[in-house]
Amino acid sequence: MVITGWSNSAMAKRYQHLIAAIHWEIARRLGNFLWGGGN
Repeated sequence: MVITGWSNSAMAKRYQHLIAAIHWEIARRLGNFLWGGGN
């Protein structure tokens, strides 16, 4: 919560799905960078 600037756990719970989507996108891009790929 400190990193994202959220002041309470309700906000973290509300936006948790967005953070997961961002993590998947970062992993996808990093994988493409390291091992190639057109996706």
